[in-house]
Amino acid sequence: MVAVGPDAAFGVHKAGQAGRSFPLSFSVREQAGAWLVTGTAARAADIADVLARGMANDTVLIHSMETTAFYDEDNTPWPLSRVLAEYGVAGTVHPMPAWAAGGVGLGTDLLVLHRDDLGRLLADDWSPYGLGFIDLPGPPSPARLDELALAIGTTSYPEPLVPALDGTSLRFSGHDDCYLLVESTVPGFPGAVLGRLLALLVGSALLGLRAADRVEAPAPIEVPEPAPELPAQLIADSPYWIGVLGPRTETTVAVHLTAVSESWRLSEELPTEPAHIATLHVPTGTWRLAPA
Repeated sequence: MVAVGPDAAFGVHKAGQAGRSFPLSFSVREQAGAWLVTGTAARAADIADVLARGMANDTVLIHSMETTAFYDEDNTPWPLSRVLAEYGVAGTVHPMPAWAAGGVGLGTDLLVLHRDDLGRLLADDWSPYGLGFIDLPGPPSPARLDELALAIGTTSYPEPLVPALDGTSLRFSGHDDCYLLVESTVPGFPGAVLGRLLALLVGSALLGLRAADRVEAPAPIEVPEPAPELPAQLIADSPYWIGVLGPRTETTVAVHLTAVSESWRLSEELPTEPAHIATLHVPTGTWRLAPA
């Protein structure tokens, strides 16, 4: 079950000047033994457990964490060590090499922590508008940190990063706590991301129905993810998908899914002729995928 609250990305973000609901978008490709996945819309906190399962290692290196949540009264940003202390997370902060600080995908510090602490660090109402991390086989040496900063700062999408880093199995890059780009070598990971996006979209729709009759924001709800076979079937049919909400009630929510030829962009119109409809029956918690 996935907890979906009113701060989930599908409920907060709007697309285009018309303020239309944000669609589910998903793409996947395999290169050099890693799957590169892009998608919308999810906060890092909403998929932290999925990301942890997509790692083969226990050490996480956060190389970028940009947020407006942690500032003193004089507008001085908190150091990462203070952020860790705020959430009771054990970790080690290293200064970013001077030649790399502030580069593309790089912050001013490097943070090393255990992957079990990643969800605890993100599990609050603060939102990083820029977050990037990789996993590592173990705590890196100072020389290795320099090598990693160079590799991260000189690699840009669509070039994959994970195959170039010995021992790394996952890379995450999030923008506006909405857009995600993930690489993973773990089998089944792309389907896990697509399944989570479906659950988040449906959960936001159910929250919207409940909020219509309330003054205060509704409490988070628990939504089941589809069985792995459902997203696996979609990925087998096409590497690119757009999902928009169809008819929904308190008991049934439909997602209209359209296979497209490339990744969705914010400026593009949403498709109107779906290939499949994924439906959640809320009382039984069961998902069904059928041709449109």
